[in-house]
Amino acid sequence: TTDGNATNVADILSARRGPDGCSSETHGFVVGGGLDTPGSFLNSIERFHFATDSDSADWADLTENKRTYGNACSSATHGFTLGGLDETGQTKVIDKFPFASQTNATAWADATTEKAGGAAFSSPTHGYSSGGQEASVYVNVIEKFPFASQVDSVDVADLTLVRGGAAGISSCEDGYAAGGAIIATNPANGAPIWDLTVIDKHSFASGGNSTDHGDLPVELGAGAHSQAGVSGTTHGYSVGGIFSRNANNHQWPREQIEKFAYANNVTATDVGDLQQAGTANPTGTNWGMDNCSGHQV
Repeated sequence: TTDGNATNVADILSARRGPDGCSSETHGFVVGGGLDTPGSFLNSIERFHFATDSDSADWADLTENKRTYGNACSSATHGFTLGGLDETGQTKVIDKFPFASQTNATAWADATTEKAGGAAFSSPTHGYSSGGQEASVYVNVIEKFPFASQVDSVDVADLTLVRGGAAGISSCEDGYAAGGAIIATNPANGAPIWDLTVIDKHSFASGGNSTDHGDLPVELGAGAHSQAGVSGTTHGYSVGGIFSRNANNHQWPREQIEKFAYANNVTATDVGDLQQAGTANPTGTNWGMDNCSGHQV
């Protein structure tokens, strides 16, 4: 409702990268993630209250597939996470858990392929995953699965560009994939990973290929990847993340909160900053808020 910097209101149970974010009307859920130790993935589902500033609490667990970099969707009553990285590699499992009861997730269905790091969005009736990596290859696939029936996900459309690590944002009518990365040399700064600025829009009603809906602001010749997507009632937000800085593959944290209107195809505007953008060590190995869990109104 108002622009400005973020404030620090509480903590999750442990520091991590790549968790999913699901939202009920009253609570946010932080799902999975990875610790700094390689291969150390979490299967925890934590819950925190939107109305009170209090730390998250352990709510439930994912299935036996501990995971990070999944694609999270929310129905009115349940949270879902599609794919991601588990302890054996990429998975295509779609997990489902209830918001109202402290019940562990169940394996609900399967994605079209094993994948991780896509942008997810939610319509009132379906969950969507867009882009991401299959093995080590970025893709542009948009797939969807129904919330009400236990049916596998199907390929329904394409993004305008292949990408991984975009921010997923949902209005009531459309899904958006903001930014993301491709493996290519950025001519602006020589970085081997090209961070995109494009914001794609996918219509839930028509189901066709996505269209260009504007851009994120450019920082040092780069867009952003691995940022959180936050969904408001009239605007979408791209929050934090990483941009690739130079030919040495140095990556830098982004603290920006960037906002774009669902109704207008314009460049997003910088409306505030995060309190904590991530590491900032002098070697240039900086990771930002790496795939942090975004939530929605």
